[in-house]
Amino acid sequence: MKYTAIAAGYLCLDIIPQIYSESSGKGFAYVPGKLEEIGSTAFAPGGAAANTGLALNKLGIKTGLSGRIGRDPFGLILKNILSGYGADNYFIREDEHHATGHTFILNPPGQDRMFMVHSGANDFFCAEDLPSISLDGIKLLHFGYPPLLKKSFRNLGEDTKTLFKSARNSGVITSLDMSLPDPASEAGTVDWPQWLKNVLPEVDIFLPSLEEIMFMLDGKMADDLSCNSRMIEADMLFRLSGKLIDLGVAIVCIKMGSNGIYLRTSSDLSRLSEIVEKPENWQNIELIAPCFDADVKGTTGAGDCTIAGFLAGVLKGFGPAQAAAFACAAGSSNVEAADSLSGLMDDDALLRRIKDGWKICPGRLDFEKWRLNGDNIFVRKQL
Repeated sequence: MKYTAIAAGYLCLDIIPQIYSESSGKGFAYVPGKLEEIGSTAFAPGGAAANTGLALNKLGIKTGLSGRIGRDPFGLILKNILSGYGADNYFIREDEHHATGHTFILNPPGQDRMFMVHSGANDFFCAEDLPSISLDGIKLLHFGYPPLLKKSFRNLGEDTKTLFKSARNSGVITSLDMSLPDPASEAGTVDWPQWLKNVLPEVDIFLPSLEEIMFMLDGKMADDLSCNSRMIEADMLFRLSGKLIDLGVAIVCIKMGSNGIYLRTSSDLSRLSEIVEKPENWQNIELIAPCFDADVKGTTGAGDCTIAGFLAGVLKGFGPAQAAAFACAAGSSNVEAADSLSGLMDDDALLRRIKDGWKICPGRLDFEKWRLNGDNIFVRKQL
C-alpha cells in the first residue's frame, strides 16, 4: 500500500470511563474507599503513532503507523480498532514478551485530567522496528513521545538520532513531537539540552508544547502555563525557538494549548523543497495562530491532532499562515469530543468551517508586541 507519511513512536490503548459532571448531581471526587458511579467506558487508540497517524489519514494524508504492541487482549482490541479506522498493521511490531501499552484516562468535567499509564512494549521500541526499506517512497516520518520510550531517551537519544538519520538519508522529511517528562521518573533525569543537541540536527520540523520545551531547555516546570494563568511573552517564544533553530531545526511549531500555536522558521528550508511549495515563502517566518471557538468535551489528543493539521497543511502545499490556522482548526475541532479522534473533522469540512467565519479565541498573548492581521493570524508589531 502506498503511503505519503509514517507516524511512529508511542502506541497504546486508551481506556476512558465516562465521568459525570457536578451539574448532573453525580459529581466525581477522588475519595479513597468511596464507590463512584460512572457511565460507559470507551476504548480508543492512543499515543503519538495512533493519534497523529490516524488524524493525518482523516485529513487526507495516507499514513502508516509504526509502534510496538503486545500479543495480549489489549493488543487485539487495539488492532481491531485501528482496522476499523482503515489502518493496516504493516509497520506495527508485536512483542510476545511484553504487554500492550495502555492508559486509563480520568477526565471529570471541570477538572484536569488524570492519566494512569503502563508503557509496556513501548519501552522496547527502537530504530530497528522501522527498517529503512519501509521508508521507500515516503515523504515524511513523524516520531512522537520520546520521553515515554526508554530506548529513545537513553544514551542521549542515539537510537532516535539513528532513526531520523536513516530517514533523511532516504530523502524523507523528519518531524518530532515530545511529551512532558515526569521529573521523578528516569526520563526526568535525562540531560535534555544535550539530548536535543544530539538529535535536532536530524530533525526538520519540531513540534513541542511550550511546557515541554521550557522544561527541556530551561529545566522549569510551567504549571502556570498549563492552566493558562500566565501571559505568553513574545520574547520568551523568540528566545526558545531561536535555540531550537540554532540546533538545526528548519521549522519550529510550539503548541500553547488554548493560546494557539507559535510558528517560527529558519532562513534555510532547502531540505524541505520536496514537500514545501515555494520554500522562499516559508523563510524567516514568525507568527501565532489562535485557537478557534469550540464546545470542549475533552482535550485528549488535541495536541496530536494539531500536529497532524500542521503536517497535513505542509504536505498539501499550504503557506505557513494557512498551515498554522489549519493546525489550530484540527485541534479545536478535536476537543469537541471526549476521545482522541472522533471530534476531528476531515480536511474539507475544516476548510469550509474556517471559510465560513469560524470565530477565533485570542488567548493570553503579549498584545503589546502582536497584532492581528486580516487572516486572523498574529504577527509581530514593528516596534
